Amino acid sequence: MATINFIAQPTVRTTLQAIDSILQLPALTSIDVAAAYITTSGIHELMKTMNERDCARNRVGKRWVTSFDYFRTDPVALRALMDMQNSSVRIHGATACLE
Repeated sequence: MATINFIAQPTVRTTLQAIDSILQLPALTSIDVAAAYITTSGIHELMKTMNERDCARNRVGKRWVTSFDYFRTDPVALRALMDMQNSSVRIHGATACLE
């Protein structure tokens, strides 16, 4: 069964809180996350939460979609996502950035 959760601005809930609520679902097999940008400080907190929930391991599939809009996404943070087991990263508009 799919569970859908989202953040719409303005909100009192953080993106990490939304992800954490999904990570607590029993029998979680995969998670898909789309975020406007990815930062190193955000990844640090995400990894901490995922490790607490034992979701950074290979058993949970992870798909990430982000962009380089406004140059907020940190390449180091993207590398951390890519280095997670069973994780894939897509960049929206990556071709335009490369041009």
